[in-house]
Amino acid sequence: MTGFTLFGAMFGGVIIGAVCVIAGAWMAFRIRRQPGESGFMKDPKGQVFSIPDEAALDFPEELEAGKEQANVLKRTERFLSSIGGGS
Repeated sequence: MTGFTLFGAMFGGVIIGAVCVIAGAWMAFRIRRQPGESGFMKDPKGQVFSIPDEAALDFPEELEAGKEQANVLKRTERFLSSIGGGS
């Protein structure tokens, strides 16, 4: 009977600990919630931020590397080759 009591006490402690963690997360959410933010366990509604693909860009010249970017790329390749990484 003592083994069952010990197991019951351990299980009760785990349940109490889990409830405390969830309650603490809920309280932290309520304190830091911004106006208009959705609920604690709900999916947010609205538009999702995404980065456009190269094909979706209106200005393909933005993709071309300028003089500064080419210099950085050249120096990076030289550094990698000096430590044995290659390019």
